[in-house]
Amino acid sequence: MGFEKFGKHGYVSQAKVAPIVDYLKKGELAGTKCLECGALYFPPKADCPKCRSTKFDWVPLNENCKLITFTEVFFAPPEFQKETPYLLGLAELEEGPRVFAPIDSRIAYGVCLLVVILLLPGGVSAGLLNIYRRLLSHRR
Repeated sequence: MGFEKFGKHGYVSQAKVAPIVDYLKKGELAGTKCLECGALYFPPKADCPKCRSTKFDWVPLNENCKLITFTEVFFAPPEFQKETPYLLGLAELEEGPRVFAPIDSRIAYGVCLLVVILLLPGGVSAGLLNIYRRLLSHRR
């Protein structure tokens, strides 16, 4: 099973962190935790850059996060060129790791967000969504 099933990707199917594919298919967010030093990573890493250990465990991550910063992307990798310009946000998950994802232009610094994994016909996409907007959309 490879990452090609999830549309645009930067990973190779031989990656040691290939189990992330199963989590994404279930709409779940997961990271890796080093069993030697306890460092937590998202995107997942199989080799700890802090202590060089290769012993790790998969841990579920909460979808709650807070926007740290963002940028408007005008020049993107070939897979994303048709979508330029777009906003790319950096958010910090409750557990500490940070994640990059597309954001809506109405999102402001410091607001509470959710990492949302969308199962699309052509693959999977992740984005940061304002909690308030998500709650409103569920009321309809």
